[in-house]
Amino acid sequence: MKKPPVFLVAALLLTGASLTAEEPAPATLHLYDGFDGAFSLDWKPVRHEPGHVSLEKHPGQLTITTQRGALHGDVANSADSEGIFARNLFVIDNPLADADGFVITTCVDSFRPSMPWQQAGLLVYDDDANYVKFTIEAMLWNRDAAVLPRVLSFLREREMHAHYAHLWAPLDGNRIWLRLTRRGAHYELACSADGEVFLPIIEYTWTGEARQVGLLAKNGGDPRAHEIDARFDSFELRALTEQERQQPRFALRRLLEGDWIAEEAVLGGTVLDGVPLTQVSFTDTTMTLAEAEGESMAGTYAQGPADDHDILYVTFPPNSHRLAMRYAVDADRLRLAFDSEEPVPAPPALESAAGDTHVAIALRRADP
Repeated sequence: MKKPPVFLVAALLLTGASLTAEEPAPATLHLYDGFDGAFSLDWKPVRHEPGHVSLEKHPGQLTITTQRGALHGDVANSADSEGIFARNLFVIDNPLADADGFVITTCVDSFRPSMPWQQAGLLVYDDDANYVKFTIEAMLWNRDAAVLPRVLSFLREREMHAHYAHLWAPLDGNRIWLRLTRRGAHYELACSADGEVFLPIIEYTWTGEARQVGLLAKNGGDPRAHEIDARFDSFELRALTEQERQQPRFALRRLLEGDWIAEEAVLGGTVLDGVPLTQVSFTDTTMTLAEAEGESMAGTYAQGPADDHDILYVTFPPNSHRLAMRYAVDADRLRLAFDSEEPVPAPPALESAAGDTHVAIALRRADP
């Protein structure tokens, strides 16, 4: 029998007890299902079709056979999916939805999609218009190829407004572990070839409630896609460890959070008489720039990758205008630099020199 990779299992698992809405989730909560002939967790499949689900087809694994069905966008009125919603979304209620974060992990075995939109992986689910999915799929760009390479795919949706990305990762083996880590509203996606060492792939924000978490395997709306088996070796939901809570990128967001008052602005090496930005404010997910004229604009922000960690990328609606800023921050001081003419890339340094178009702004934390 398979064992959880971590043996600190919540008492409710050992006793068969369940959490009620009034009972807070313990900090060490760890739920695990190894699919050894029976379910260990209280799964609540959405649009359940038992004929496409098996614990016997591949013993020791949950097999979900993909079938036609979509989630992305306005499915009910879509000509592509003809109103057919994805079935067999295998989810459990999330006792950590109100916690500071959680981690879900699965192992997908021998999944070889051969047509676009065949997919299997992890799901964070509020409803059909609000969810995050992290899946293994076939690459879309060369549909005529004899074999479509596998890629990882990420999609987040809020009220049918979606953003997705295909992500390159080493997917050579049969067994691929997928992990989704939520810290606040930030989701870090990672994969592994052995279940021990995980490679972070991408980080995004999503402001849904994360009411349920689990697994999905489906084909999308294309009626030409044939059914294939998605074999899940295990599923795990657990609380963040202290090390994960103190992960530097997440700790940095907490340091940025709050209001910052602009004290000085330099353009082309010259100190400006008036500061064009009077205040910068951060929440867990957004950055708001307040201008001297009283105007303001807010966008979602992301940190640069590990090799460019002192860059903030801010995306402003409605046209997804992107601004790259170099920054440095401590408890009471924040410095920002951006180019006044080219929003991307960020300036190479925090200083503004004679003849350049860089704006360097010094800010202090607002009084509490």
